[in-house]
Amino acid sequence: MLDLTTKLTPLATKGRIATIFTNNDQIADRAFRDIVEPSDVIVYSARTEYTDDEPDENGEFHFDTDFKAVARGFPDTERLDILAFSCTSGTVATGREGIRKKLEDARPGLKYTTPGIAMLKALDYMGAKKIGLLTPYEQYMHDMFIPFLEEGGIAVTSDGKFEVADEDISLISVESIIEGAREVSKTGNLDAIYISCTALNITPYIQQIEQELKLPVLASVQVMAWDCLNMLGLKRDMAEFGSLFSS
Repeated sequence: MLDLTTKLTPLATKGRIATIFTNNDQIADRAFRDIVEPSDVIVYSARTEYTDDEPDENGEFHFDTDFKAVARGFPDTERLDILAFSCTSGTVATGREGIRKKLEDARPGLKYTTPGIAMLKALDYMGAKKIGLLTPYEQYMHDMFIPFLEEGGIAVTSDGKFEVADEDISLISVESIIEGAREVSKTGNLDAIYISCTALNITPYIQQIEQELKLPVLASVQVMAWDCLNMLGLKRDMAEFGSLFSS
């Protein structure tokens, strides 16, 4: 047997992101990759699922597979830069610090984000203090966004929601989302509109909605991708994903 010389060639990448998606989200993985992968970023993905429909008395959701167990399936710590949890409502229910601690416990020593964490960063970056909010959640979950945003210094001055089962969120038509954004925007004096839920098929249409409404439009997958690229020091002009990427 020959003892051959081995040379290792590291994967060419400017960053590695491990992302935990929920099992019923048919949209977020591809939409997230569409934004970050052109920046020479590697995305690893895994999934978990809710074990119940509503948060418990502490405001937390529970999952069949917890973050620590899911994170064991990702590459070694030194090969990762960011761990992200792709769920806006889970962030809002658990709280910024609570969800961040769960991620840190799952894989220490990385950077962390979620759509809810990134939402507050992006609204602050855009200077948006008064927003319109559009969600596809049940009333109890929709209502939880108001104090969550208020704690971040954001006032919701107009809001609306779709009546739809969780498993059908990804099936909401683009036309319905655009019309919902129109209705929410009719209340004047808005700085931006936030369209929540990573399962909504909205990312490719953000620029179109902004051009019609003459308002910045932020959405769950878009802000999480923006936050990840920022944390990797990879700022790019991608106006097709909205003014957040061109301001």
